Amino acid sequence: NILLFAFSDSNYFAPKLWQSVLEEFLKLAKDNNDYNFYVKTKNNESTELITDSIDKKYANVSNIYFVHELDTKILKDKIRFIISFSSTLLIESMVSTIPLLVPMWNDGIKSLEKGATILDLNNDATQYLYSIESFKDLCNELLDDLSFSNYVKKIETTKNGRNEYINYYVDKIDGKRTK
Repeated sequence: NILLFAFSDSNYFAPKLWQSVLEEFLKLAKDNNDYNFYVKTKNNESTELITDSIDKKYANVSNIYFVHELDTKILKDKIRFIISFSSTLLIESMVSTIPLLVPMWNDGIKSLEKGATILDLNNDATQYLYSIESFKDLCNELLDDLSFSNYVKKIETTKNGRNEYINYYVDKIDGKRTK
């Protein structure tokens, strides 16, 4: 399973980044039938807005799911990697050994400058990606079993240090990152 946390609403100040990430995510799903691809949305309305905006060529992709109710506890053992931008759920993701991809091209940098995120988090699991090409390359690498295993071994070395900083209830604060 591959998980994309939607960052499509206007508070993220990054509509171009969102559209390009969604497009690449849909391509990955179409080209990798062995995996399920989930887009975690905020609510039914945001799910509808996103699905209505998708190019018709992805209409028949059967391994992509748009969900607003997703128990983040599934992250631990069922998700291969996570993609997100400016979310409190990024923080929760950091307690696991799951690779975390943070796209930063297009208007992502401008969004940071406008204060849409407070992220300056760094650890072995987190990769800030500044181009579509680097994003695609890392996604494809992580879909490969050997590369994924090596990546997870590297992340394991720092997991205990990250756990110390994460509150058990952090999954209850989704949508309140600025607080």
